[in-house]
Amino acid sequence: RHARAAAFVHATSLKYGLSSSDLRQLGGSELPRVPDFFALDHDWAGKGEITLRRTQARLVLRLFSDVPLAVENFTRLCRGKEKDPKMTYRGCKFHRVVPGFIAQTGDFIFGNGTGGESVFTGRKFKDEKRGLQRKHDRIGVLSMGNSGKNSNTSQWFLTLAPAPHLDGKHVVFGELVSGFDCLAEIAAAAQPEGGEPAVPMHVTECGDWRPGQDPGAGFWFDVPDPESFAGSTPVFMAFVRVGLVAPSPAVRDRFIAELQACQVVDGGADAAHAAATLLASHAVDVVLVAPACAGSVASEGAATPDTIVAKPVDAMAALRAWAASKSAGGPAGDLGWPTCSWDALNNLGATN
Repeated sequence: RHARAAAFVHATSLKYGLSSSDLRQLGGSELPRVPDFFALDHDWAGKGEITLRRTQARLVLRLFSDVPLAVENFTRLCRGKEKDPKMTYRGCKFHRVVPGFIAQTGDFIFGNGTGGESVFTGRKFKDEKRGLQRKHDRIGVLSMGNSGKNSNTSQWFLTLAPAPHLDGKHVVFGELVSGFDCLAEIAAAAQPEGGEPAVPMHVTECGDWRPGQDPGAGFWFDVPDPESFAGSTPVFMAFVRVGLVAPSPAVRDRFIAELQACQVVDGGADAAHAAATLLASHAVDVVLVAPACAGSVASEGAATPDTIVAKPVDAMAALRAWAASKSAGGPAGDLGWPTCSWDALNNLGATN
């Protein structure tokens, strides 16, 4: 639906007097009027619905090195460099999303949960003790799907809530670090009876995530391209993931009003420690610190180039300056990530 909106703007910008044929460049009073233009356009209205909402669409996962078989299998399938071209998670759909339970994918054979192959000559591999000892005790636990003891192949799932009845039966080999809002979108598409989500969801791209080089959050934007066979070319639009240290709810709310979205951490020494932990775990890209909390951040040793002290009114300017410093002299907002487009002005995002 978002791709259809982009194509509509690209084709009709002159007709409706829009300032740009690129949906990403529209703002102010123009963007809210696009749905009305679409609904009244007899050439486009019958093509389906559109949406202007951009959904965060990246999951960043941390893998546990003491579960080597599951980690090697998952990593190699993410990289997609096996001799058999089908051996990859790229394009794999989420075939099972159960409300309040799990979101499962990894069946690149049949796409319905009945298939799967490991990188170990396609065979099932054994359960690993350390993985069985870990708990399914929170949202975002990464675990192997199986059909019984020692039957791991390529299917995996993320928990949508604590699932203690899975403990000791499924190998836990990682956890979600960033993209909880993306996981929430997947969960929201679950149907009451489980099974396939109401909206088809696939792994668009996958591979190694490099901290400081690859964006940790963002969404896929289909740029209209008449010369492309599909009619569009996907480009990854990055979000800045912002952590926040504020001394009070009132100051926190002022930051949120300026940024529209950010990860909120309450003020004080504990918050400064939490902010440092978020940066160390790569859950956020940058932490904004209210001046009243600067002392506690310094005392915790959490002051880094990615920790910015700023008042709420100066938050956007501070983030632009930070983005410019990351680009090593490039234009503000360009972090030099080769696989994506970066827009620090319009694409501020959050990790929840």
